[in-house]
Order: sequence, then structure tokens, then C-alpha cells
Amino acid sequence: MLVYTDASAESHSMRVGMLVFSPGSLPLAFVHDVPESVAAPWRGEAEGINQGELYAANVLAWSAPDIFRGKDMIWFIDNTSAESALVKSGSATESMSRLALQAAAFFTALGARVWFEHIPSEDNPSDALSRAGFADPFVAQMIASGQWLRMPCRAPPSADSFVGAWDLLESLG
Repeated sequence: MLVYTDASAESHSMRVGMLVFSPGSLPLAFVHDVPESVAAPWRGEAEGINQGELYAANVLAWSAPDIFRGKDMIWFIDNTSAESALVKSGSATESMSRLALQAAAFFTALGARVWFEHIPSEDNPSDALSRAGFADPFVAQMIASGQWLRMPCRAPPSADSFVGAWDLLESLG
């Protein structure tokens, strides 16, 4: 399975776009507008783009757990700070460390095995999803022609406490 994620931050709004290619299936396109209540604490740290890039992994794992359950995947990401945090399941930045740990917990609970790989931004097919979302002309054409499937997203619940994290993992099985 191949996964591509990206985030964009403009004018106090943040969006993540995700594209999943699974053998024998149509590519799955996901777009999620990050709630301001989630993104606000990240402001001031490169406008939170690093955290947004990490958050995409959590949104995707929470939105489509059955797609990832027991799968091997190569995950392409164009942000080296987020990629490093995902590889290490941590970061010196507390907000990034929380997000990276949550992603690692999601993947562990799902039995998914992930290899994170850097991709240049200009080669990342999820870039259009993170910018204009489903309104992007190319994205709209791919969905209208039936070449991509538009998928719904769910914001992952907060795992800021031990009890919350346990409940979260238990819900994934």
C-alpha cells in the first residue's frame, strides 16, 4: 500500500490531504479541514505546518482503520520534521511528540507496518488535496471520472490523558 499525505496552512486555516493507493482498489482521496481548536495551540511553531503534517497520519488512521489493519505500507511525506517525528515516534517539541506517539499507537493497535519516506513537495500527489481540497480541478476530475474515490474523514479524539489514550486504542481493537 502507498500512502501520501500533505498539509497546508493559510490565513489561520489548516487542511490536510491524503491519498491511499492499495493494490486491486481505486485510490482513496481524503480531505480534512483541521478544526481551529486543534490547530490553535500549534501556532507560532512555523505556523503549525509540522504538526499539521503529523496530524494527517492520525486523521487517516482514525478515519479508515480497516484499510490499514494488518497492512504493510510505504508512507510518503514531504515535511522532514514530521517524517522524523513519525520515524522516531517522538520529537523535542511537545505537540509534535504527542502527535507522533498517537500515530505510533494507532499503527500498533491496527497491526500496521509503516515505512516513512521523504518525497519532494512537487512530486507529492496529495498536495492538491491539502490546498484546494475536492474543489481542485484535477482532483474533481479524478473523482468525477471514477478514478479516485472520495472518502469521509473523522477527527481523531484527543489522547491528552492516559485514560483518553487507552479508550482511543481500545476503540481500534
